[in-house]
Amino acid sequence: MTLLREQLVRKALAALSEIADECGERPAGKTLSLRFLLMFTFAESGADPKLKWIWDSFWTEATTPKSDRAQDAYIRGTGARSALAGICREVGYPPDTDFLRHLARQREASPDQAIEGDHA
Repeated sequence: MTLLREQLVRKALAALSEIADECGERPAGKTLSLRFLLMFTFAESGADPKLKWIWDSFWTEATTPKSDRAQDAYIRGTGARSALAGICREVGYPPDTDFLRHLARQREASPDQAIEGDHA
């Protein structure tokens, strides 16, 4: 994988991580940008149809509307983060604590570091 491709994949994972962390309290919108992030990471994983359920799970969990069910926010957020771990694994990154912290740091990077400062 080229350096630019690695950076793009990590940025996509950072964006999905942000969505997973926020969707508990506020379900993600069914937006074109979310569809693109999921499609891009699925393509980067090799697009094995047998594994598409992981990306479908992220979509379903992250976009489930709020309800009155007990622990609604916890269930939605945990489901999305579980699917994110599978997505990370399938694109070649270990979904361990260090990598998830790296993704969080990428979300906090200044605009000047948007590409150039993206080092694992």
